[in-house]
Amino acid sequence: MWFELNSETDLDRLHEEGLNALDMHTEAIATKLYDPNTIQQFIEFSSLFCPAEEYIFAIWGHGRGFDPTNDIPGKFTEESDDTRGVIGDEWNDNEQLDMYELSQAIKATGRAPLKAIFFHNCLMGNIESLTELRDVAEYIACSTHVLSSGGELLAGFVKGLIEKDNVEDAFTNMLSDITPEWQNSYKDDEVLVFNGDFKLLRTSELDGVLNVTRRLANRLIALYPTQQESIDLATKQVYRFAIDEDSEKSYSCPFFDLQDYADKLAANTGDAELTAIAADLRTAFGKAILQRADINWSVQHLNHYSLSVCLYNQADYNYDFIGNGEAFKSNICEGYEQSTFHKLTGWGNFLRINTCLPWGNPISGGGGPINTQ
Repeated sequence: MWFELNSETDLDRLHEEGLNALDMHTEAIATKLYDPNTIQQFIEFSSLFCPAEEYIFAIWGHGRGFDPTNDIPGKFTEESDDTRGVIGDEWNDNEQLDMYELSQAIKATGRAPLKAIFFHNCLMGNIESLTELRDVAEYIACSTHVLSSGGELLAGFVKGLIEKDNVEDAFTNMLSDITPEWQNSYKDDEVLVFNGDFKLLRTSELDGVLNVTRRLANRLIALYPTQQESIDLATKQVYRFAIDEDSEKSYSCPFFDLQDYADKLAANTGDAELTAIAADLRTAFGKAILQRADINWSVQHLNHYSLSVCLYNQADYNYDFIGNGEAFKSNICEGYEQSTFHKLTGWGNFLRINTCLPWGNPISGGGGPINTQ
């Protein structure tokens, strides 16, 4: 659907007419929304018939972060299984586009970098995924948690663009307009509660985060033989954003707060270099995260959330899943080490030696509701 964005745009009507496309099953199946070629053609067609000086690519759907057993470069050239990326194609068995494919599609249009990518999706504040996209958009809006939103975030952002005509001010307006409604959507009668966040990133500053993370990985590798107990304690204490409630597999949704991990590593080891790294990482995130909203309803929470990073123990990371009959495209270590994030930081080198299973960690919803009385 294409439309002109102006002060008269009726977003409710767009939503209703968009739902009518659900009757177009045959056409949608043939189109293959998860095909990066389809995304490329959509952007090219849109820019041809709706020319503009700047383009924002907004995605409203299911997100599942980065999964190295399925999200690997060149995946779409093979017969593709369901992955955990983004843009779930509900007409094709929820087949999803991963970050490599989204980056490929945007670059192929010749329009990169776009002004912004707006992820109205769960778990997309994942540094492995965002590293792949840092050169195809100037800004990225995303959540590290499971996102609770009935569309008010995206609608508020569009409204802000109409009123302010720039990404940063539009994001500010969005938060001020929808925060009370959005905050309350993370709790259910004060019994079932969760945490949440939404942030705006300047992608040109992500390299600073990656540089410090490389130092963190190298220091962990150097210290692990002598400080394993302290490092393992931090691995068990670091905040986790989600678990897969339908799976007891420890390697499912292995998303942990990167800044919180650096802070706990520094505190537990007492290592001066790790302390400096944690401080430098906080500075780097301060430059990369331009705006943020953090929602805390559960006892287990952080005051502020950075980006998530994958943590696996050695047994899962190095396990031969394919040789033991799992229908994966890659074993974890092999897929992970194809990521640009690993190539820039060497994070997988630490995962190869980490013997600690991060399980039972503080998590969104953990500990029950905060006592506000």
